[in-house]
Amino acid sequence: MGDQAQSMPVRIVVLLVLAVPAALIGYNAAVLVLSALPLPAGIRDLALLFLPLLAGGLCALPFIAPFFDHKAKEALANRPSADPDAPRDPRG
Repeated sequence: MGDQAQSMPVRIVVLLVLAVPAALIGYNAAVLVLSALPLPAGIRDLALLFLPLLAGGLCALPFIAPFFDHKAKEALANRPSADPDAPRDPRG
């Protein structure tokens, strides 16, 4: 890799660690809510399989997004510069 490896800010690492408990809380809350609903057996089983996973993922997403933002900015900063001798694009 490059000599200018950027270290990840502590804030992002803390948020990544907090994503796990947030996902677990969201998952458990969805299970509790869905368990209390009077649903038919087939729909209940399907809902208890997928909806808690969706809720857990949505609860963890705000904690994970800064990591991907940091990685995208790092990739943009490390991209090769355009060739100065190449013809300029007339569209912009």
